[in-house]
Amino acid sequence: MPRNLTDKFCRTARPPASGRREVSDALKPGLIFRITDRGVKSWSLLYRLNGEQRRDTIGRFPEIGVAKARKLAAGALEAVGQGIDPRTEKAAVEAAEAERAADTVRAVADRFIATYAAQRRWRDLGQILRNEAVAAWGDRPVASVTRKDLMARLDQIAARAPVRANRTLAVFRLFFRWCRARDLIEASPAADIDPLTVETARERQLSDNEITAFWHATEALGWPYGDLFRLLLLTGCRRQEIGSLRWAEVDMDKAILEISGERIKGGRALVVPLSRPAVGVIGSLPRVGNADFVFSRGKAPVSGYGRTKPILDALMLVELCKTNAVALLSLTPWRLHDLRRTARSGLARLGVAADIAEMCVGHALSGMRRTYDRYDYLPEKRAALEKWGAHVLALTTPPAADRKVVKLRKR
Repeated sequence: MPRNLTDKFCRTARPPASGRREVSDALKPGLIFRITDRGVKSWSLLYRLNGEQRRDTIGRFPEIGVAKARKLAAGALEAVGQGIDPRTEKAAVEAAEAERAADTVRAVADRFIATYAAQRRWRDLGQILRNEAVAAWGDRPVASVTRKDLMARLDQIAARAPVRANRTLAVFRLFFRWCRARDLIEASPAADIDPLTVETARERQLSDNEITAFWHATEALGWPYGDLFRLLLLTGCRRQEIGSLRWAEVDMDKAILEISGERIKGGRALVVPLSRPAVGVIGSLPRVGNADFVFSRGKAPVSGYGRTKPILDALMLVELCKTNAVALLSLTPWRLHDLRRTARSGLARLGVAADIAEMCVGHALSGMRRTYDRYDYLPEKRAALEKWGAHVLALTTPPAADRKVVKLRKR
């Protein structure tokens, strides 16, 4: 017999000796309170659809109290009135929730990196996403990541590396926009987040005196870093392009480097003509066992730039003090990437056309020219880099009359 169910009644109801006991709610027809002989209490709904009586399980008591059970029953009966079976609707919701739970940040990031990032060959994109997103929220559904989560993570990064925070934000924007386009999330939590720091373009380049000091300092530094750093200056390449250079990418007969597009920002294979000084540097390098990498002490390319750069700075300061009447107290801070700017600026100073100078450092032609001008400009690039190499040697090699005979260092 139906009765006006209350939470107190449901809480104090005793289980039957065997089987189960069901009590109908007087206020919401069809709502059933059930208690089994094991003391399990639950809610279900009896309804009729298309002339057939059916039952739908609502949930357990006390997780679902009387008031909530009535509300859920009312919603289900409203669906029945529209010809919708609550069980079918619930199954669809459960399937969607299961799919949502399966779309974790880690799983979706792997798909994003394998498609979007792979197409653009943007190596840093995948690295940043794994280090800053997967590491923080890897097992969470991607749809559960909020703007608050992103801001907390970006603030952590900005505290130690402000520019890195901006790069991470750019990756988050791409990733969550990609997720939104595939209906994995309703809206991007990265939308409308402003950069965390104002960036200014770096202007640092080495002066002619600093280039001379750098060249002599790299001689003292020796293999592998001294030779690696010299190639950065002579070619204008990025650190990872030379630091991870493979012997298979070096063609000494043609005097070129053929760097795979997988290692180049933008994904375009890069052909770098080697000037005579650059050929001299590579020609003097040792081959370490069967190492694939040019600059390697084993199976992997060298690392430890952060430990080596201060040593190079100290050696440069010693060289600069030799040519200054007043001893220098410090060297104006500079980064290895500034060697690339030094090379590009040096090419301009030597009268190399802007387009050729840009291509020498691996930049593509702009606009429609990039699409239709497929000429490689290899002879022009070679002439430009030869001019730059000759300039560097002129700065760093004393006139014949001033030269001293020195013992060549062994490699």
